Amino acid sequence: MQTEFDVVGAVAAGVSDRAAAWRFVEAFAASWAVPLGVDDGYTDPDLDEAEARMGVRLPTAVREAYQLFGLRSDLTDNQDRLRALEELEVWEASLLLFRDENQGCEAWGIPVEELGQPDPPVEVIEGEHSRWADRFSLACVEMVLFEALWADQNRRYSSAIPAGAIDLVEERFTRLFLPPFPADAPVERARVWFGGHDVIVCVRSAARIDFAARTDEALKRSVALLPAEWAGLP
Repeated sequence: MQTEFDVVGAVAAGVSDRAAAWRFVEAFAASWAVPLGVDDGYTDPDLDEAEARMGVRLPTAVREAYQLFGLRSDLTDNQDRLRALEELEVWEASLLLFRDENQGCEAWGIPVEELGQPDPPVEVIEGEHSRWADRFSLACVEMVLFEALWADQNRRYSSAIPAGAIDLVEERFTRLFLPPFPADAPVERARVWFGGHDVIVCVRSAARIDFAARTDEALKRSVALLPAEWAGLP
């Protein structure tokens, strides 16, 4: 692992376009997990075969992501699951599904009419469709952060939080340069991301807070910034 990694700066630099997003994934993996290797993704023939099976062309960003880290389950499958290439499907002729929530409550996909874009938007199915992210590469940045909350090598803390506590979190941590997820949801119903030294913080629906820290010291330092009466503080 690297000894220094500025997650706040790295996210800010990583959301400008898809190439920047892949640089973020590479840097995050090297710091918070294991550096990416040449065998961590699918090959061009693998991707061509998937396209032939489904009868659609995969967007450039999807091909790049699966080539770069599509076989790295430690970055993509700790809680929810990036589908293996052979599991990609066009669902009801409307969405190319690529990711599933761990209990099957949600699924993420790309609208079929947007597949011609190099870096298309992503929708989430949770009863109804809603816009998750304006770009697939942006959804991948958020996916890697979210899956790090459950990675075995990280220290994790999760707790319910009082209503309105997002304001306190925002005072004591730095808001990451990411939109809320889903993109069209109000903040109180979305995932909102923050960061600090060796820690990432996710406020989910303004009702639950999740930390992942690279070290015990970082976890203790972070939760010490929160009110002691919050349930479950270590």
